[in-house]
Amino acid sequence: MNNTTTKPMFVNTVMTTAVRDAVNKTEGAKRAMSKFADTAIAEFGSDAMLHFTSPKTKGSLATEETWTAFNAVLVTTFTAAQQKLLTLPVKAMSDAEKKQRKYLQQQLGSKAKDLRNGLKRRLNEDQPQEPKAPRSPETRIRDAAQDIVKVCENIESPTFRPAEIKALAEQIIRSI
Repeated sequence: MNNTTTKPMFVNTVMTTAVRDAVNKTEGAKRAMSKFADTAIAEFGSDAMLHFTSPKTKGSLATEETWTAFNAVLVTTFTAAQQKLLTLPVKAMSDAEKKQRKYLQQQLGSKAKDLRNGLKRRLNEDQPQEPKAPRSPETRIRDAAQDIVKVCENIESPTFRPAEIKALAEQIIRSI
């Protein structure tokens, strides 16, 4: 950055634009997910996640009709060619098309799961998080010694004696 009156530059204008777009789209995606979760909770209440689960799943509150409609909305997020591939009868497809269709169906499931996970995160934000149990001193020392062994095994041009350090770390592990 040369002075305060010019826009900041990172590597070049293409890279600068890519960084800005990635951050803006990430923030936009977070806002969109928050809006979705808030809307779903307002519509369905605290058990909203069960409305976005397959009716074949135990405990689901979705009906066949709502599940079909939900999936139809998800399909609209694909390109026109992908949508067409998803609607073709399987028997009329080549092997390559079948493989592509399977991939698209996996993406469809992934999108649904992303929405459920976003909803789950939103619902659990109000609940206090359980603190992690602290690791015991023995565990901490063993983990550190194992890290030392790994580092010593992967040193290419040592400036010290890694074999001796590794032997000491292995002795620590055995003594715990």
